[in-house]
Amino acid sequence: MNDFILKQPKDSFFRKQFESLSCENICCDYENEDPLFEDEYKVTPFLIHRYKNRVLLLTTKFCSAYCRHCFRKSILPQLKTPQFDDYLEAAKYVREHLEVEEILFSGGDPLILLPEELLEVLKLFNFKNRFLKFRICTRVPVVNPYLVSEKMLSIFDSFGNGRVRFSIQINHSDELTSEFRDIVKRIRKRGYEVLSQTVLLRGINDSLEVLEKLYVDFFEMGISPYYLFQGDLAKKTKCYRTSIKDSLDLFNALKKKLPESYLPVFALDLPNGGGKVPVREPYFLGMDKSYAFFKNSEDIEKESNKKAVKKIDLNKIKHKGKSIENKFDGKIYKYPIE
Repeated sequence: MNDFILKQPKDSFFRKQFESLSCENICCDYENEDPLFEDEYKVTPFLIHRYKNRVLLLTTKFCSAYCRHCFRKSILPQLKTPQFDDYLEAAKYVREHLEVEEILFSGGDPLILLPEELLEVLKLFNFKNRFLKFRICTRVPVVNPYLVSEKMLSIFDSFGNGRVRFSIQINHSDELTSEFRDIVKRIRKRGYEVLSQTVLLRGINDSLEVLEKLYVDFFEMGISPYYLFQGDLAKKTKCYRTSIKDSLDLFNALKKKLPESYLPVFALDLPNGGGKVPVREPYFLGMDKSYAFFKNSEDIEKESNKKAVKKIDLNKIKHKGKSIENKFDGKIYKYPIE
């Protein structure tokens, strides 16, 4: 934990996200050091091309603070520190692949770089006669706001409005400190959109009251609700994950409480590199007593050109508790109920 987090009250839900628990010694057989299978989609040592129209750059291996639920917690220590030639190699790939429309600058956390260092990286992807969107994936404004100086924010100004977005992970209203609120105001004043990413965490934000307050706070601050994530199946993170059934029940309750404009997309990353999908039809097929069943975006797109995805009565499945895996054509992804 850094000094800013240590200043937070010991019993705050902000601070608890960075305190290790003894249950982290438990490892389930379905958990993985690389739960998104990012290594299989690496096209250069630090560039991941999982989805057709966007790529993700591992801008750095370092974070300002390390969340205990992080899906890259086992990967980052094994990475080497990217050098300028690594960024050049990534830029060359993007330049040659015209289908790429957006770059996610992630890591680690890109905002721990010095402003001049990050600017040099961004410039490599500022191609002439091609409009590439930049998404800055960060936790720094929450966990170490002192790094977000005016000098840091000014480096994005040369890339024009409508091009840069900030995607910030925020899991509890305790994290909405006065320092963070000031940063959001400064980012929005410059014309950049701020997106929320929230991970459902056991004992932190897995209640209707907490989530309702969080998304009301987002609305009042001008933060766009983006994703509410089911926890990834990263090694030794079971004690932080909520069950998929409880998560779905919670999100359905939240939908009854808040206007649609306040709501994020409830999503998860499928095991074995299946990719990100919303937890709703036609991706979500149903549950039995052990698993939730999904199809991924690529298969849904293929099937939409052939036939409608088969549907089932989810209530009947829950009551019978029988496997539904054989009721669908094509590949089925199984997510453990826990």
